[in-house]
Amino acid sequence: MNQTLLKKENPAEVSQPEESKSSSLVEDKKSEFDCRKYRQFAVTVYLDIQNVLGHLLKDCTEQYPPCPTVALDRLIFEMKKRYSETQLQVVVSPLILTTSDDPNHQRLSAHQHLHTGFLMLSGLQMRGDAMFSAEERSLDEETLEYAWLVESQLAHSAANSQPHSCRI
Repeated sequence: MNQTLLKKENPAEVSQPEESKSSSLVEDKKSEFDCRKYRQFAVTVYLDIQNVLGHLLKDCTEQYPPCPTVALDRLIFEMKKRYSETQLQVVVSPLILTTSDDPNHQRLSAHQHLHTGFLMLSGLQMRGDAMFSAEERSLDEETLEYAWLVESQLAHSAANSQPHSCRI
């Protein structure tokens, strides 16, 4: 009841038409700024997978050699995402892919050591750095990606394979 009395007693509110009241409310809402909507965030991801043994699946019938296998000692993925940049890093160490001959393929006894093939990679490291800018952009617009720096390092690799063991 007090609220209705206050409204009647306030001559400024009584004299304003309904349209001007609603427009002033809209202007008040526009002037409100919620900084939570525009705050920066940072994400850090670290993934470390160790001792992986897998099979590369393919059509394994009697006519084809068995599925190749992959042995991986360690796979590391790191990502740091901030407002001004994103940093990525992938490390693989070591990776061994083994293949076998077609079971129907006969070799001479002197060449039996060529029955299995392999591909070995002692290490791979890749880093990426994406840079972003908010220059001349409003808060509602996304940042502008303006540069990528990429670095790759490939360690020692070795391979021994025959055409019969590479058949897919």
